[in-house]
Amino acid sequence: MTSNSNTVWTPSFWMQGWTYQSFLILPTDPEKQSPPGTSITTKKWAKGNLYLETSIDPPPAPDAIGSLVIPTPPGNVKLNVKAFVERGISPVKFEATGEVQNAPTETSAETNGAMYKLLGWAFRSENDKVSKIEGCVIAVRGSDARPNVELGGMPVGTVGAFIITST
Repeated sequence: MTSNSNTVWTPSFWMQGWTYQSFLILPTDPEKQSPPGTSITTKKWAKGNLYLETSIDPPPAPDAIGSLVIPTPPGNVKLNVKAFVERGISPVKFEATGEVQNAPTETSAETNGAMYKLLGWAFRSENDKVSKIEGCVIAVRGSDARPNVELGGMPVGTVGAFIITST
């Protein structure tokens, strides 16, 4: 619960570490035909460490900037993140873009240019900071080498669910 959950809130991140997890919803053909409330097949899409820092620049600058590092077998993938958060009563609209830029030369062709968009809701904690963020993620672009396939191997346009929690 929050101390003033019905008051207008200006979300802040300060300098904080987060855990990012995303999930693909992959129902089988029989699951697609099942009634509401039925469990369906899902798969973890990505898991990594997100670092967000409240921006000190005035709008139209992002409200928070940082990076998302996702460990992969060939090496870490680092996305530069820019986040915008509405002011209002909790929960508030959250929108972010993560893009791989300037990857190390051994992986740059395989990762540079990849872009993901996050849309969701930021929830308020008792200290008026952001406590968690939930929503959907869409693969906007693959790497420079494979622009039509996102880094996990799914086609561009794939949508999943995400949750971001404080570490």
